[in-house]
Amino acid sequence: MRSLYFLVLFAFFCSCKKFVEIDAPITKISAFTVFQDDATATSAILGMYARLVVSSPAFSNGAATIYLSTASDELVYSGTNADMSGFYTNTLNSGNSIVYRDFWRYPYETIYQANACIEGLEKSTGVTPSLKMQLLGEAYFIRAFCYYYLVNLFGDVPLIKTTDFEINAKALRSRSLEITNSMIDDLQQARDRLSKSYPSAGRLRVNFYTATVLLNRIYLQQQNWELVEKTANEILSSNQYSLETDLSKTFLMTSTEAFWELAFPDASTFNTIEGSRFIPLATANVVPAFNLTSSLFNSFESGDLRKTHWIGSKSVSGTTYYYPYKYKVRGAAVKTEHCIVFRLPEIYFNRAEARVYLNNLSGALSDLNTIRQRANPSWTSFSSSEPVVIQAAIQKERRIEYFAEWGHRWFDLKRTGHLNDILMPLKTTWKATANVFPIPSAEILTNQNLTQNPGY
Repeated sequence: MRSLYFLVLFAFFCSCKKFVEIDAPITKISAFTVFQDDATATSAILGMYARLVVSSPAFSNGAATIYLSTASDELVYSGTNADMSGFYTNTLNSGNSIVYRDFWRYPYETIYQANACIEGLEKSTGVTPSLKMQLLGEAYFIRAFCYYYLVNLFGDVPLIKTTDFEINAKALRSRSLEITNSMIDDLQQARDRLSKSYPSAGRLRVNFYTATVLLNRIYLQQQNWELVEKTANEILSSNQYSLETDLSKTFLMTSTEAFWELAFPDASTFNTIEGSRFIPLATANVVPAFNLTSSLFNSFESGDLRKTHWIGSKSVSGTTYYYPYKYKVRGAAVKTEHCIVFRLPEIYFNRAEARVYLNNLSGALSDLNTIRQRANPSWTSFSSSEPVVIQAAIQKERRIEYFAEWGHRWFDLKRTGHLNDILMPLKTTWKATANVFPIPSAEILTNQNLTQNPGY
């Protein structure tokens, strides 16, 4: 945790003009100054968003998609980088730089920023009350968002809810259930403060429904079926979001099914990290670095328009390679795409799964077929009276809809208890203990109260 104290001093004051026209401070200033008025307080909150979007993959900016897809059964990594290969072979070690930088350091740095914003806003008397509520809601959400990835990737992790360095430097690992309860509390705090409209142009900052999406996902993991259905109904009855009927528009920055998007600054040539990493160079002999596994490619049904619109191909020396092509821009100054964090289909899937357990099979089939009809309007509706068959169809559809996207496949296999039986036949190096990442050795050396996960 020691690195957080110093690195965040710089990161805290980073902001992005795409959100709002406020100049970022250019010198170190006190917390009192940061939260003394609306403009500086807003700038501090925007610093959190800016921290989530960095030019190299971080958990919040491509890493969850790239590395969790290769760790599961979605993508084959064709490169030679040892740290990256560790994800594909599920042989990570505690010195892996990607695990430390992208999945541990970045979320904890952002958590520190969120904590600083919460503390500063709560003490501030100069920020307009209504704005203070909005900004606090955003900070609570971002903290929960970071912990979602930490707890699902590492298991028990330190629960840091203060900026006190002396406390943070010696923090013990908290039980996963405590982390989850803290996330739920943060998201309820966020929902109490966030408006149902977006606070700025586009969907680059979070609103009430963004917090509800993450809460809905956590309830799904807890198998709290009643609350999964309740929160899904809140979202779907709002009529604020709709499925894109044209699949080529799903991942554009104007997507009607996006709840929250992350954007690079206008000066960057990146549209998204996913596009820049997945789309191969046009050079004839360059093989795509990340290719779809044959099991994933073959799991698409005949006529599935997602296969047509969301998978690219390149032939090299007579071999055809297939790669994720949800984002179409490898690199361009003109921005047409943002990284979409949450999309509407997830809510239909979550509610469908809950409805099976609530013995509402017709409702579950309706939700499932809503997504299938979008994939191909000419398909006949899927039908079954067997709960097990319907659940299997939902999981299959989730795999197809969310392939190579934010680690959905990894998290679904993990929460349904299928990591071992799916990955063991595919990967000779798979071990059951690979279901969590190693705690970075650099952190254990700094904080001797931290313990290592089994298997590492």
